[in-house]
Amino acid sequence: EPGTVAPAEETTPLQVTITAVETPGADAEFTLSADASDVTFECQLTKNTRVSKAWEPCTSPVTYTRLTPATYVLSVRANDEAGNVSTEETVTWTVVKGTGKAK
Repeated sequence: EPGTVAPAEETTPLQVTITAVETPGADAEFTLSADASDVTFECQLTKNTRVSKAWEPCTSPVTYTRLTPATYVLSVRANDEAGNVSTEETVTWTVVKGTGKAK
């Protein structure tokens, strides 16, 4: 309609936080949060520097069970309705053979 002004695009960068529910090991659970509402999360799991799961939609909490001994990296990013994508946040842990506990 003539004379109307479109709202300004939301371009504020998103910030993601990953919090371990307890010390991760063979079983690991993480809560995800962002500094904005109405965001969706994407997660990627890497094992010994090899991507074992491609980027895929995920929700909080993110849970992995029965992980084999290796070093893991969980990468998380958030997307909002305006199309903004956060920087990638990561958490790294190592499952030690025979203990199922993190190193």
